[in-house]
Formats: sequence, C-alpha cells, structure tokens
Amino acid sequence: MEETPQIKPEWISYRDAMKITGLSRVTLWKLTKNGLIPASKQGRAVRLHRKSIDALMWRGTEDTVAGTDLSESGHFPEDR
Repeated sequence: MEETPQIKPEWISYRDAMKITGLSRVTLWKLTKNGLIPASKQGRAVRLHRKSIDALMWRGTEDTVAGTDLSESGHFPEDR
C-alpha cells in the first residue's frame, strides 16, 4: 500500500497556531498586529503564515538560550 505524503499547510488558523506554539490567541493577534507574523483574511477566516511563526519561535531561542544560566530549577534568573 502506498503511503500518502503529509501536507503541511503554509497558512494556518489561530487555533492551529495556538496548538503549535503554546501561545494564546491574544499574543498571536498582537504579533500579527505588530507585523511580526503575516496574516491573510479571506472572508471571516484569518490565516497566519506558518513559516513566519516557526522563524519567530526560533528567533526567541537565540535571544534567550545563548549565554543564559539555567539553574537547577530550569528557570531563567529573571523568573526566580
């Protein structure tokens, strides 16, 4: 039996973006409002650009992980 390839849509709903990132709808809305994530409105449906979301999340790791001391608790110093 031939396996069908998995298709990853380039534009996703807020709900899917929330599942992927763990961010709230309001946070995603603010990111689109500030132009950090492109959004496309088709009628009532709003779709967010998945690759931009992925890039934004990876950019966040570069800012917080490099040179940061995670203690035994696993939290950043400013979170203590």
